[in-house]
Amino acid sequence: MVNTETICNQNSDHLQKVNELQYDYGQALMSAKRFEAALGVFGRMLETDPSHLLAWYSRGDALANLERYSEALTCFDKATELNSGFYPAWVFRGTMLIQLERPEEALASCEKALEIQPHDREALIFRGAALQRLGRYKEAYASYDKATGRSKTTLWQRLSAKLGGLLHAGAHQTATVR
Repeated sequence: MVNTETICNQNSDHLQKVNELQYDYGQALMSAKRFEAALGVFGRMLETDPSHLLAWYSRGDALANLERYSEALTCFDKATELNSGFYPAWVFRGTMLIQLERPEEALASCEKALEIQPHDREALIFRGAALQRLGRYKEAYASYDKATGRSKTTLWQRLSAKLGGLLHAGAHQTATVR
């Protein structure tokens, strides 16, 4: 005799496998830039599993690619609600807020992403964009520099390093001539 728990477990396993296949199909559609079709796939996933984190994130990605920023923001909000440690959703949330011209909120989202993943390049770049929109240019460029791995040096530091190199080369030539 089959009990109810066994049937439920089998149904749950089946649903999970179906969602995995749908997710992969949705990602293939995203790669092919068929965003409307991908949106439908992720929507169907969410009908059967409303707490599927990657479906919410991917649905937001598809909507962002369709320039439907407010709807995309709602998806990233849901993704961060489901898992507040999922930093890519915080980054994408910040990006949507920049698109919606809400730089203060965008900055807060990027800061949250950087609390979780301190060296994430995208979070640093979009943090810089939010700071730039707020007129905080020095901080924005520091964020861009950190994202690109460039160290910030002053004009004096660069001149000093070049002068030191020239003096060292001159001393080496003088020693060789003697």
